[in-house]
Amino acid sequence: MSPWQPFWKRPRKPESESEWQKIKELREQRKRLKAAGVRLLDAGESSQPRCPNRISSAATRRSVPDGEGRPSALV
Repeated sequence: MSPWQPFWKRPRKPESESEWQKIKELREQRKRLKAAGVRLLDAGESSQPRCPNRISSAATRRSVPDGEGRPSALV
């Protein structure tokens, strides 16, 4: 016989076969969701980043040709 352990240290055992089945389904679901997350992460990293291009295009629209519309102190 094993030594006495408090209930919070004892291994949790499902009571019925249906509980075992539920645990198995949840384990498979967790595995599927984890794999899907990895696929999405890889897909996002492999695509070209849009942010730098968008920022540079916005900066290009704001830029003014030399000497036009600038105060004389900055020219």
